[in-house]
Amino acid sequence: MTSDQPICDLTATTLARAIAGGELSSREVVEAHLARIAHSDGHLAAFITVDVEGARRAADLCDAMPAPVGPLHGVPVAIKDLTDTAGLTTTYGSVLFRDHVPAEDDVVVARLRRAGAIMLGKTNTPEFGFGAVCTNKICGPTRNPFEPALTSDGSSGGAAVAVAAGMVPLAHGTDFGGSVRTPASFCDVASIRPTPGRIPLPRRPLGWDTLAAPRTFSIVMASC
Repeated sequence: MTSDQPICDLTATTLARAIAGGELSSREVVEAHLARIAHSDGHLAAFITVDVEGARRAADLCDAMPAPVGPLHGVPVAIKDLTDTAGLTTTYGSVLFRDHVPAEDDVVVARLRRAGAIMLGKTNTPEFGFGAVCTNKICGPTRNPFEPALTSDGSSGGAAVAVAAGMVPLAHGTDFGGSVRTPASFCDVASIRPTPGRIPLPRRPLGWDTLAAPRTFSIVMASC
């Protein structure tokens, strides 16, 4: 780890190693990213919900463990607000679900938790994920981090902006026809789309959702 780099400029891999090696605590890492969200998200609108106290409690639990529980032990991540998170508001980008709190995690969220990740919050998406522009009546438009007058694209625009602006080192998204790949290109971050079916999603409400894929953004930035 480079000691003179701000925490929010470090990659998820670097942070995981620093936490596992005792160079940083999970609480330090979480607080740094919460501070970045407080500073930047007001004008970018990458997040619909930020779980400040829940993230702090989870970070403290990670720091109290005698050994890392997984490869993402103590590393903060963000979850697209189309995906259920137990005990944390999940709106699907719709005012109809403004107060909806799922009882169970989606499979991809449960796996991230088992890997030791800390959930910072839920990122913006168009209503029910339908739309190439990341906006809805709850949160409004997610703005491009390099030129806020321009779009982040969608539907995983909130996830892309959260990573590009250093609000989180790693973010989950979903992709049917470019919903992560396109905002990644708009926001200068890297993304990986797994093969459909690689990550199970047993509660898909629509038949054609078998073609969609849960996926993540990486903090790795492309050179331009």
